[in-house]
Amino acid sequence: MNKTVRFITCTCLCTVAWAGEDVAREAWQLRMNGRIDEAKTLLVRHVAKHPEDGPSRFELARIEFLTASEPRPPGMKASQEAIEAALKIDPDNAQYHFWAGTIALYQGIAKAHKATAILGLSGQMKRAIRHYGKALAINPDYHEARLALFGCYDRLPWALGGSRKKAKAELAAILERDPVYGAEAKCQKRPRKTNETKVAIWETCIRANPRRADAHARLAMLLARTTADMEGLTRAAEHAHRAYALDPRETYPFLVLARGYHRTGNLDKAEQAARLYLDCHPLAAQARAWGFEVLARVAEERGDTEQAEEYARKAGRLHPGGFRPKLPMNELFGAP
Repeated sequence: MNKTVRFITCTCLCTVAWAGEDVAREAWQLRMNGRIDEAKTLLVRHVAKHPEDGPSRFELARIEFLTASEPRPPGMKASQEAIEAALKIDPDNAQYHFWAGTIALYQGIAKAHKATAILGLSGQMKRAIRHYGKALAINPDYHEARLALFGCYDRLPWALGGSRKKAKAELAAILERDPVYGAEAKCQKRPRKTNETKVAIWETCIRANPRRADAHARLAMLLARTTADMEGLTRAAEHAHRAYALDPRETYPFLVLARGYHRTGNLDKAEQAARLYLDCHPLAAQARAWGFEVLARVAEERGDTEQAEEYARKAGRLHPGGFRPKLPMNELFGAP
């Protein structure tokens, strides 16, 4: 290949990459504004014409994941195909491997509850472990991937890829690299911890790292989810406000707090917390939908059917269906 041909080839590949990033970001912006069907249509048409576009295939994988009717085949098939295609284009992308591992893990968990699909369970779980491991080989500081890998090793039986020895090694690596993720791993580590023990772990972490917003956020959410009295919810609110003051991106604790107030029958405070969450302007339409869902439940319990239906319609317009994965907000809603 002469220099002229090589230059033209490199220029074309760079142009395709830039164009792909533009399309992926356009689709992401549509998704953030609640126009997820338009985003999906845009991406499907684009990758049909430009199958070499990794960022667009990655965003399509996230959309298919978030709109899946259930976290198992066939609900997850389209998401799996999209992320596998993205990895063929860019096999050294740590985030693509993280998502490939996560999709495989969700499929495996779903299969564990179906006797007819149990034969494929080992393959799904080992595939998840393999992809998490590849993500860490590319980026050793990908803390979400390491936490997920630790969870697999710690919780799965040997036949499905679990390993107490490897779990211990991953826990040591997490503790060495980041104290907040280390505290999270301690909370998840078998045997199952009591809520009191988890609270103590987070309080210790916060004393050592008082300016880590994510530590305050995690304690706030733990208290909001598990407490049954106003004292615990008041503590949750204090840590939620502290997290937001340290990092304005930490809005999710206000939503969990609203749910906690609703669960314990404090409807006025549930409404206040939900409105505070929405006033913080969460970026993603799906995240805003969660706030309106709380307001709908509060209005329904107050007997205001008309208002409840209006909030429910708003939530439905912002995010029409799909299941709720337990993933960090930056992975769900971060720009591609």
